[in-house]
This record gives sequence, C-alpha cells and structure tokens, in this order.
Amino acid sequence: MARSMRVRRAACLGLAAVLVLGVHATGQQAPAPREPLSVEAAAQAAEEALSYARLSYPVGDETQQGMPFKLAGQTTLQEFLDAVQAGADPGSMGVDASGLVVNVYRSVVPGLTFLWQATESGLSEATDASSQALFYWNVDAVDLASAVPGDLLFFKGRSGDPQGVAIITRLSPERVDFVVASARAGKVVETFARPGGTYWQENVLAMGRLLIPQTGGPSS
Repeated sequence: MARSMRVRRAACLGLAAVLVLGVHATGQQAPAPREPLSVEAAAQAAEEALSYARLSYPVGDETQQGMPFKLAGQTTLQEFLDAVQAGADPGSMGVDASGLVVNVYRSVVPGLTFLWQATESGLSEATDASSQALFYWNVDAVDLASAVPGDLLFFKGRSGDPQGVAIITRLSPERVDFVVASARAGKVVETFARPGGTYWQENVLAMGRLLIPQTGGPSS
C-alpha cells in the first residue's frame, strides 16, 4: 500500500512539472516555474505555525490557547487578535488544516500563490489551496532523512487520498513534531507522531517541501 501511494504521488508530481512548464491549451500563460522553499524560510514557517498553536486569548474569565478551528477559515493571527480585542466572538473565526498552511506560508513569502488544476489542460494559480492541491501540485516529496522544520506532513483519508495537512516543527528518527488545525480538538495544536508507529502507518501519507515561484520569494 505504501509503495503504491508513493508511485501514484510521484506520477502526479511529475505531471504537475510538465504542466507548470507548459502552456495552457486555452492560450493563457502558464504559471512560472517553481522551486523548493529554502531551509531558512521553512524554519520561519515552522515558527509562525507554532505561534498559531501557542496563541492565548481571553474568553470570559478564562484564557484559551490555540487559534480556533473553523472549516474553510483563513483568519490570520493579526486579524484574530484585532477582532478579539474589539470584542468579536473568537468562535466566529479560525482556520482549518489547509487554511493554516496557506496563512503561514503567505506570511513567509508575501504574495505567494498556489497551483491547482483548473482544467484537464493545465494548472492555474490561486491565493488559496486545499490539502489535495498542496499534495498533488505544490510540493516536492521528502523523506524523514531529508525533511526539515517547515515541511508539510500529509494525512490520508479512508480512500488513501490526501485529507489533511500539518506543518512540521521538529524532527528526529524517533519522533516528528507538528502543528495542525485539528477539527477534533477544535483548535490549532502542537502534537507529534512516531515514524513507523501504528498512528503513522495508519494515518500519515507523505511529507513534502513547498514549491514557490522562482521569483516569488526565498529559495534554496
């Protein structure tokens, strides 16, 4: 199963490379070629992700920690803090898994766009991306030995396809720490998984390094 997923993923990434370098059949200009995010910029992303998990804010007489989870939400840290200070309901704002990733990387690479397959004939650019779009069109695969803080950790759904994404914050052969917007926890959390363990084998699909436009920000 693991090998077949890697093969399918590699095929999709290879197709993405062809489409990125090609021209849309509609005559539109193809997106700019992409390159991996630098290790330094990835580290910045890891620290920004931790800020979402460690965010503290008042709710009544209590202090809550972690940006709330909100399906399809893309509230930035500053937007959230400003709104809470102005008296807004914290539960009306938040991020989901891909929203967290988009917010974090766009804070590190201002103006960053993401690729998605708008038609069968080619890729388009957007300011947003789902977990699936990130997996198929916006990362280079990395393994545990080459992954760095700031890389992405993808989770698989029941079908085996990507369903959920997290930002890695620390790695060792025995443990991978990450930040994820968790629907179950109802907020952004710091947590970890052990490579080769039961949870990892049943839930983790792959790891990847974000690809950015060659003129869009720091690169390796």
